[in-house]
Amino acid sequence: MSLSPVSVACVSSDGFEFCLRDSERLGVDVFVRRPDGGEITCESSRRCTVAARFDGGAPVELTGSQLREGGAEQVSLRPVHKILLNLRGARRLELDLAKGGEPPRTTPFDIHGLERDRFSQSGGLYDW
Repeated sequence: MSLSPVSVACVSSDGFEFCLRDSERLGVDVFVRRPDGGEITCESSRRCTVAARFDGGAPVELTGSQLREGGAEQVSLRPVHKILLNLRGARRLELDLAKGGEPPRTTPFDIHGLERDRFSQSGGLYDW
């Protein structure tokens, strides 16, 4: 089995990390995690709806899938193409997230520092 290169870029805010991961084998995925191992609450056992606002715009509804990876609670966000298209040129992202059974609250992320050049797939849907 050969290992393919993986690039990950994350920004932190209020105990959460918003991350982009690009794998040659699996493509691009987007997720939010709690690096301290704490829980991210979804309204059902594994799925949730996450409201996202890019640069203070209208909310965009995303679907989250809850899982644990590498000892950290993580919610994968979909659809990836919608997220990447909205990230294009954005400087701020706000996600409504809940941790440890608390009600959701708005968590702001300063995203203008993400290394976008590492996550471009020329000729594809993910160019941003």
